[in-house]
Amino acid sequence: LCSYHGTCADDNTTALGYTCACNPGRGGPSCETDVAGPTSTTVPLVKYLPAALAGLAVIALVAGLFYRRVRRRQNELHYRLLETENEAAASQQQLAEMRKTWEIEAADLVLLNP
Repeated sequence: LCSYHGTCADDNTTALGYTCACNPGRGGPSCETDVAGPTSTTVPLVKYLPAALAGLAVIALVAGLFYRRVRRRQNELHYRLLETENEAAASQQQLAEMRKTWEIEAADLVLLNP
């Protein structure tokens, strides 16, 4: 009559005519009810959900900040490279102009001193 290995004893004072001595974690007139709840070995995962979500949020925030910093540094380096290339092109242009001036002056000297 008692479920889940409960111990049955005759008891004429109850409506069922017996009582059950239930094992730990069981209850009810015939030990049919689970009253233990989660045991120490089974921890509900919901208990850790807020901490896990907070941890993920922190990780996402740090990753986002790191990504933003890396992108900013890449942009700085890109613009610095463009400036250097522009300066090099200007220097090349100045060099070409100086070379042209030198060739003209050299040609004038040749013409003046035959």
